[in-house]
Amino acid sequence: MILQDPAVQSLTSFVGVDGTNPSLNSARLQINLKPLDERDDRVQKVIARLQTAVDKVPGVDLFLQPTQDLTIDTQVSRTQYQFTLQATSLDALSTWVPQLMEKLQQLPQLSDVSSDWQDKGLVAYVNVDRDSASRLGISMADVDNALYNAFGQRLISTIYTQANQYRVVLDTTLKIPQASRRWIPFA
Repeated sequence: MILQDPAVQSLTSFVGVDGTNPSLNSARLQINLKPLDERDDRVQKVIARLQTAVDKVPGVDLFLQPTQDLTIDTQVSRTQYQFTLQATSLDALSTWVPQLMEKLQQLPQLSDVSSDWQDKGLVAYVNVDRDSASRLGISMADVDNALYNAFGQRLISTIYTQANQYRVVLDTTLKIPQASRRWIPFA
């Protein structure tokens, strides 16, 4: 769709978590336009046209902004301007981010207001029978290490090449029979 626009020369996509994208369900697109003498429209008109076309795709939010070849920002944002909200408590952020977003989206002076706040991740509470674990010689450190090995992407090695380095992380596929989902043995 984007490459079909007569003003677009090329498109590069970056999908998933990297130094810029905070989550798997986000992506960045770098859209290079043809030189001005090879296209009929200026950047703002091309942005409006692309935005209108992509708005028809369900489930996709696209935030377009013109950028210069030189960027000195330390964090890439979805839009030209960004505001960072910080708190010492996750509960405070969970309360204030949606409220702030709602108010900002109502301001007629602002457009394409977005947030990278995602607080709907999976949560699990682990209740350890410490007496039974102690009888079996399993310490809380052992339980913590087992959980981190399974879910925490423990770094176990780094592979170095001439051009790059690749982290090797521990991963597991946990398969628990449906009937026994109440207790998970760690031994």
